[in-house]
Amino acid sequence: MVEDATQDERFADNPLVTDEPFIRFYAGYPLNLGQDIHVGTLCAIDRVPRELSAEEQEILYDLSKMVESELAAIALSEAQIQLIEELDELERVAMVDSLTRLWNRLGIETLLKREWEYATRKNSPISIVMIDFDNFKQINDQHGHLVGDEVLQGSTRLIISVLRSYDILGRWGGDEFMLILPGSGREQTAVLLERIQATIAQNPVPTSAGPMAISLSMGESVYLPTRVKHSSIG
Repeated sequence: MVEDATQDERFADNPLVTDEPFIRFYAGYPLNLGQDIHVGTLCAIDRVPRELSAEEQEILYDLSKMVESELAAIALSEAQIQLIEELDELERVAMVDSLTRLWNRLGIETLLKREWEYATRKNSPISIVMIDFDNFKQINDQHGHLVGDEVLQGSTRLIISVLRSYDILGRWGGDEFMLILPGSGREQTAVLLERIQATIAQNPVPTSAGPMAISLSMGESVYLPTRVKHSSIG
């Protein structure tokens, strides 16, 4: 954050400060595609010096994570791109969960088969993670299904924010989700799951009933497709 660019030796002679648009204030958060690629910055600028309160900084950070989630949703794996190209609009709708806008069970099963075939050809590992929301029934019973829906939507956005661009998250059913991690061995998978747990723990999900602290239970399996048949994991 730069409260007054004209007083900051790093930017005082920058053409954007000395000439149009005469930037004085700047604050920004980097935008990353998963953990791998830096794609830009979400920034706020002003022509007058200013400060950002802690609450305003948090809002800017939350907005940056929302943008990252949208970018991650666009950056699809090869299997997802090919599937989308092959399907007509009605077929795509049938494979997408209407609440979370993730792949539904039919979609995720179709993609798992394709990712398995890619992994087999490349002799590459693939990890499959099942994710359950702890005490989700209690949230529904206490606050209603609308809040429960908001929890699922907000939590899955948080999960997506730490995934690689080609990882695949889908709704298996209810509060159960499947995560497919192409090319991810045991160590990589463990690191990613730690990131997911930390992100969920550090970011209560905003809902109409107030922020909700969420916890997840996750179980993973790591496969080398040349040693295991796809049908054996059903």
